Amino acid sequence: WFRSDYIFIWLANPNYTRVPDAHFLYEARYRGAKIVTVAPDFSPSTLHADRWLLHRRWQKQSAIRERLKRSVDMALR
Repeated sequence: WFRSDYIFIWLANPNYTRVPDAHFLYEARYRGAKIVTVAPDFSPSTLHADRWLLHRRWQKQSAIRERLKRSVDMALR
């Protein structure tokens, strides 16, 4: 995670579930990495993300993938 430039957190909360590894996310962010979270709630991991994509239970996965693709395309410009 530390050497990543773009990190996706998909329906996870590393601040609570991977506490020993969560600091790598913030070190990567300090280095300039962008963090995007796909989650149904505003969790503590989402709080520190650069972008939050709201995931609704009824929403199709293809729609979420399309939003992620647009997010990556905007980041690569």
